[in-house]
Amino acid sequence: MIALTQEKREELVSSLTIYIRTTETAIKAGLATEEDLFNLEVRKIALASLIAEPVMVNEDFHDAASGIIDGRFHRCGRSVTLEKVGIYEQEKMHPVYLSPPVPEIKLPSAELIKEVFLANGFKEKVQIDGSNDLNMYVYDAVLALFERLNGWGE
Repeated sequence: MIALTQEKREELVSSLTIYIRTTETAIKAGLATEEDLFNLEVRKIALASLIAEPVMVNEDFHDAASGIIDGRFHRCGRSVTLEKVGIYEQEKMHPVYLSPPVPEIKLPSAELIKEVFLANGFKEKVQIDGSNDLNMYVYDAVLALFERLNGWGE
């Protein structure tokens, strides 16, 4: 499975939704081919993976008697709202999916890049426009690293 940025995920969800709707209309009109029917099923599976939501959340893999079902936390037969579960408890929870979702790649913002590099000894320099900032090659290098690690542009 490949990982996607949130923007790419949204773009694919939009395109798949349109394709599925269009193909279903063609089926109703009797204009769909066998290939269209196959592609429709494949695209429905892809869409389900892109929009997958957890069906429940286990507190711990060792405790199958606890989890979240329909927005409520269940433990050994007790049920409380998720808001009443402590932060510590929520950090130990693991989402459970019927089908695995497509992993998401989070790209760092320019602010985060700047914060991390300044915290690690990089210095701001006066830029052409007179502002103080890291050199642009720092931002470009970080994004190039993400591209290389994820096989983009190959």
